[in-house]
Amino acid sequence: MVFIPVPNTAEATVVYSGPNNNQMVNVYHFRRELEGWDPDSLQTLGEALLDWEQNYARGNRSNQIRCLGVECRDLSVKDSYLVFVAKVPPIVGAIVQGVLPANVTLAVSFRTPFAGRSFRGRSYWIGLAEGDVSGDFVSPGRGEGIVNACTALKDVVAPAVGAELVVVSKFADGQPRSVGVATPVTSIGLTDFRIDTQRRRLIGEGG
Repeated sequence: MVFIPVPNTAEATVVYSGPNNNQMVNVYHFRRELEGWDPDSLQTLGEALLDWEQNYARGNRSNQIRCLGVECRDLSVKDSYLVFVAKVPPIVGAIVQGVLPANVTLAVSFRTPFAGRSFRGRSYWIGLAEGDVSGDFVSPGRGEGIVNACTALKDVVAPAVGAELVVVSKFADGQPRSVGVATPVTSIGLTDFRIDTQRRRLIGEGG
């Protein structure tokens, strides 16, 4: 796949494992408009995201989910810096209940001031517990907890590293951009409380 640069932007991949040792990830993007990214700032970003997992996110995950670490990569040029910040021992979810199947998730919307698919992001939550869902819907309390956790990415993690949480667009009208576009996230919320699915998180699916 062709590399598409995104100036002054870091990609942070938070890595988790489930009860069957299947690995799952959530990917977030942060832009430092003036400073850009180097190994030290990428290390700091990874550490900030592990603090976020401990203080905001784990409270909304089953204790069968473990956060293993964060891979942070500078997207400015193809062969730029890559830093992995491991967490030993892993951070374990705080909800003492069995986790739902790996494909069961809740989609959180990352919004910017602009319309169009290039300016909307989604994050699919990892680690919904059995008590979080009734029928096809996540409980309002858990949904609100997840939104609050994701909002801390914008309001706590990003300022801690002198950055903005952004939505990255690498394609327009089905065609790759020559340079990716990073647009600041202004609000985070749910479209509804209905469960969503990420089939590729199931063992054997991949992709």
